[in-house]
Amino acid sequence: MARTRIGLIYNYDKRWIAGAYYMANLVEALKVLEDSVRPHLTILSYEKEGQELIREIDYPYISYKVLPFEYSFLQRLVNRVGRMLCGRNIVGGNYTNNDFTAVYPFAANASLDSVKHKIYWVPDLQHHFLPGYFTKEEIHQRNALQADIAKSSSTVVFSSEDSAGHFRQFNPGCKSKIFVLNFSVTHPQYSHIDLKELNKRFDIDRPYFFLPNQFWAHKNHKVVVEALKLLKQQGDENILVVFSGKESDYRNPGHVEQLKKNIEDYGVSSMVRSIGFVDRAEQLQLMKHSLAVVQPSLFEGWSTVIEDVKAMNQYAVVSSLAVHKEQLKENAVFFDPSSATELAGILKDISSKPPALVPVDYKGNKIKFAKDFINMVDELDGRTVK
Repeated sequence: MARTRIGLIYNYDKRWIAGAYYMANLVEALKVLEDSVRPHLTILSYEKEGQELIREIDYPYISYKVLPFEYSFLQRLVNRVGRMLCGRNIVGGNYTNNDFTAVYPFAANASLDSVKHKIYWVPDLQHHFLPGYFTKEEIHQRNALQADIAKSSSTVVFSSEDSAGHFRQFNPGCKSKIFVLNFSVTHPQYSHIDLKELNKRFDIDRPYFFLPNQFWAHKNHKVVVEALKLLKQQGDENILVVFSGKESDYRNPGHVEQLKKNIEDYGVSSMVRSIGFVDRAEQLQLMKHSLAVVQPSLFEGWSTVIEDVKAMNQYAVVSSLAVHKEQLKENAVFFDPSSATELAGILKDISSKPPALVPVDYKGNKIKFAKDFINMVDELDGRTVK
């Protein structure tokens, strides 16, 4: 039987690096399947930047093409002859069912109009719950796209039951086919990274908590800074939190500067290290050796950070979102993301007595991610689900 052919739309954007990591994690997961059921993957991207993230995986059945459609030498030659003889191209500028069984995650692109199985991915419906973090134009665009998906017979993936439930809530009478696909992560090797060198480079001089999130307002670094202010007032100035991530928020340009001002005004600069966007392996090494990973977010769809925590058997201090409780069952303490007081108490307790960890076997999560994905594509294509 010929291999299933899947086009994966890939975009490397440091403003939302989780999107690139999602695609890399999907490719890594598919690599664990038996060879006979591994699909052929075509990475579709607008530019080559960041492709090394995928190429380093060394997936055995993979090719790379560009968006929009790029003609081969032979196709260009045929079209040149066609234009000379009859004034038009013979070969159309589209990918077709002959190229792909399915495209994921689909985004409107004329080059892909002829592909039958277009699978959308909606990471979350945050704009319904935190509209103040979006422009009116962004809200309109998201609502319009999701309404179009719901009214059509399209296929749409959600990473959590929580997000799928929100979609049904805001799109009553939904006609689209919904799949819930919990993604997993695969980590690059990081144990070889010299921790002492990292600590020296980033001035990490004592046990620390680690918050590896983009500096977007909804990621809620603010509550951590407020908690540190309370701890300082209580005389607990030895607690340290390390932030990593690109220091920008395109929706709220003044957010990062205000955060830095609060750190300065509260006199907690010695309790914070903001190390910027760092190499993935270095980030993981720092995460692994922290007292705990802090995830204070006000909204998530299915958090890569939480998957990182699970995969490395680390402990997490997590905001009490329904999706976090769906995603994380062990090695966590939940807190009200609006309560700096509650968070301060948790940080103080863990600093004085690090919690014992429950062993977690994460390998099954990756196998399930791969099988659920390929089964979804097979079901859409009318094949027997394995």
